[in-house]
Amino acid sequence: MTASPEDCGPSFGTTCPRTRAELWIGFAPGTADQMVTYNFSMRIPSSNSGGRNNLLMQLFQGLADIVNSGKTIWIGSQNGRLFLENDLTHTTADLGVISYDQWMNFSLVVYLTTNPSQGRADAYRNGALPGSIVGEATEKIADITNMYLDVIDFGGVLGIADFDNVQISTGGLVPTPTPIPPLPPPSPTSPSLGQDVCPSPQ
Repeated sequence: MTASPEDCGPSFGTTCPRTRAELWIGFAPGTADQMVTYNFSMRIPSSNSGGRNNLLMQLFQGLADIVNSGKTIWIGSQNGRLFLENDLTHTTADLGVISYDQWMNFSLVVYLTTNPSQGRADAYRNGALPGSIVGEATEKIADITNMYLDVIDFGGVLGIADFDNVQISTGGLVPTPTPIPPLPPPSPTSPSLGQDVCPSPQ
């Protein structure tokens, strides 16, 4: 998936220079008070290193609700590191250094709830648990939560990421398998998997 500097403006749901390439994945059945695992594998090329400030995966609510529309839990990168953020509170958890040109397997396990005392988000990376956010609401409203894969660059520079093994399941941790078959190393001209298939407002 590639977001070029030209991929910004009203048709991309952004204000330039912010870019967007985005793919809607789907949502789990049910609306609240349930554990959902969001699995995906991601590979970021070394050409995307340095000061990139990217949103790479997000949970989003309220597509038809202007008041409550927005992302909730998301994974991003900045200055060569990955992080988990709860956009409702802007609490963040560090997920470690990006392993450029290598597949990283993620399982984001979220208890979806509007109740701060029950909410939590655990981000597993290659089977380990580098970061969690606990004791905060993970939903704006008791409604469906959509999953998106993204390359959104807040600074408007070229952003690239490859994705595989995408899955949404209810219940506890479901490990993300290693991508099979292995893919060749990415290049700066990797094709986009999809741009603005179902763009979110954020």
